[in-house]
Amino acid sequence: MSPWVEALLAKYGAVIIGLLFGTSAKYALAMIEGQKVTIRMLVIDVLAIGMIAIVAMSAVERAGASGSTAALLVALIAVSSDRLLRLLREIFLRRLDRALTGSSAEPPLK
Repeated sequence: MSPWVEALLAKYGAVIIGLLFGTSAKYALAMIEGQKVTIRMLVIDVLAIGMIAIVAMSAVERAGASGSTAALLVALIAVSSDRLLRLLREIFLRRLDRALTGSSAEPPLK
């Protein structure tokens, strides 16, 4: 195996494993709840996986996690990625609105 692949796996291996296991657990939960896994759901996750990985890497670095702890943290983020991305989008839009309007009051989250 080439050295750069080994370095890539050493740095991001836990994140890749966490994304894989978390996303598969998300689909397992959907099936347990009686939902059908559709092509649309798969396409949405493929399109969102980059953003999920960025959020997960940030969380792992902030937590100072590595190895199996990092994989678990990333998996939990991936399982709840739909809700997490909605929450992050809402927080971002609120902050942007405050910055553009000059308001200092922070409205509560839903």
